[in-house]
Amino acid sequence: MMLVNIKQKISILVPTVVVSLIVMTACTSPNECLQNMDVVYKANFMQMTFDQGNESYVANQVSIVTSVHGLGKDSMLYDSARVNSIALPLQSNDTMSVFIIDQLAVLNNDTVMVADTLWVIHDNELEFVSVECGCAVKNNVRNVLHTVNMIDSVSRVTDNVDRSSRDNLKIYVKNR
Repeated sequence: MMLVNIKQKISILVPTVVVSLIVMTACTSPNECLQNMDVVYKANFMQMTFDQGNESYVANQVSIVTSVHGLGKDSMLYDSARVNSIALPLQSNDTMSVFIIDQLAVLNNDTVMVADTLWVIHDNELEFVSVECGCAVKNNVRNVLHTVNMIDSVSRVTDNVDRSSRDNLKIYVKNR
């Protein structure tokens, strides 16, 4: 009689312990959020060149040597890197993000870094991703302003900035 009672307790206890261990392990896994939570404003560097065959100007993506840092941020996003696009993290606790973009240029036979400032005015909205990951901030860009030292103009491709990797902005640099 006592042996049957112990077997019943074990048959209930073992599955309970196994399920509890699985649940506890799943909840404490360091890799529980496997989704991309990065939200960045992606900008491509462009330059207008004259196409003599078509007798018109065409936009081409170009590589430039640049250093980029966000105002109010401690670290450089790019440090003298040759790139044709940049990924800019927008402020999640403010509606304006400001970036300093230094570009290597040759002026009067001297190689110098010329700085431009880029102001991105945006709204922030929390987007629920999952129970494991929580929320990500997605942005809606309302306006982009810039200085004109090396930047000629900008063109907004899409104003929705979310966890996708799509292009958001084209930065047209001056021909030097």
